[in-house]
Amino acid sequence: MLDAYVQQINLKYPAAVISSADQLLANTEAERTEWTRAMANLVFPLYTLRDDHDMPDPTDQFSDRWAFTAGGVRFIGFHAGGDMSVGATDLAFIEAELIALGGLAPVLVCHKPMADEFLNPIAAGLGREELLTLLGAYHVPLYLSGHWHHDMIGQVIDGVETLDVTGPLAVGGHFQVLDIYASRIDIHAYTTANPFADQDPMITVPI
Repeated sequence: MLDAYVQQINLKYPAAVISSADQLLANTEAERTEWTRAMANLVFPLYTLRDDHDMPDPTDQFSDRWAFTAGGVRFIGFHAGGDMSVGATDLAFIEAELIALGGLAPVLVCHKPMADEFLNPIAAGLGREELLTLLGAYHVPLYLSGHWHHDMIGQVIDGVETLDVTGPLAVGGHFQVLDIYASRIDIHAYTTANPFADQDPMITVPI
């Protein structure tokens, strides 16, 4: 299946590819080897995040945080902690990136969704309000996540479009293509069974 994804993504010529964690399921050496082999055929920059299924990550195969620019958008990726809180290191990294935007539109990426289980009730208040304050202060229009293995769940939280982009495992999953324009991002979902479907955007987000 990984080979099918890589082939289809390469044919779409993206500026970059994002994997919002859970690259692995059982976190075995065989899975890690297969992931590495398949991703070696990806001809575009790959940005990964690590999280629950990927931990522990003894070889630092995946990342805690990164940022890159594509099409006038600054993508800022970070790893929420094991208790689903947002730590001081991540908050400082995110704020520094937002301060330095210089006219770019910001999009945040994290494995953990913003809603519901993003924060464990025991850890309530650890970083969530600070993160929401940053999102509002810098007018972040879009927050991409994974974790739930659902099909394009989107909701608006405090004015921010939050979107789970992890495909359902039972039907083979899918990937999203973000088309970036001067004033909007169009988000399309593609399945491995029908990767070139001509369809309207699933969600359009003004930027």
